[in-house]
Amino acid sequence: MATLHFEAFFPFITTIISLLFFLSVTEQYFRKRKPHQLVWAISMLLFTITAGFEGLSLLLGYWDPLIYKTYYVLAAVQVAIMGGGALYLFASRNIINEKNSGKAFILFGSVWTFFSFLFFSCSEQ
Repeated sequence: MATLHFEAFFPFITTIISLLFFLSVTEQYFRKRKPHQLVWAISMLLFTITAGFEGLSLLLGYWDPLIYKTYYVLAAVQVAIMGGGALYLFASRNIINEKNSGKAFILFGSVWTFFSFLFFSCSEQ
């Protein structure tokens, strides 16, 4: 096991703080039912998981291949999801509304699944 330095604790602190943000945004969503809050809550959950994986890897002293692959996919996707939350917040109601929100989630989910499959299948050794 590698020697832990002070900097190694930052991912754990980040994990705790982002978990609190996730809980806060989720609570806001359940109160106000705004789509951007749900999307941002999902993004914060992904950030919490990736920060936790980084901390776990520092604790182990190495990046396990499965943890690294999952971290890589989730970190990339969380940015797109957060952008989707901003789109929900700022876009005209004619572009994103209750009628086509499901289509947008299916599209984002399909793209995420496709690239995740490509990443995991192409990076096997």
